[in-house]
Amino acid sequence: MSRAGLSAYAASGETVRALQERIAELERERAHRVEVGNEEVGSKEAALFLQVIVRLL
Repeated sequence: MSRAGLSAYAASGETVRALQERIAELERERAHRVEVGNEEVGSKEAALFLQVIVRLL
């Protein structure tokens, strides 16, 4: 394989690793999100707050 080919291969490997890291990060963020009705909020505390507000209405 040529030097350019090796460089492209190495760069694609780095890109794949970067994408895998980003996917893992997004999955961790998603695991901490909670759905309330049709709404998605960032934490369980926010979800509980919204549930209380909805019940008061």
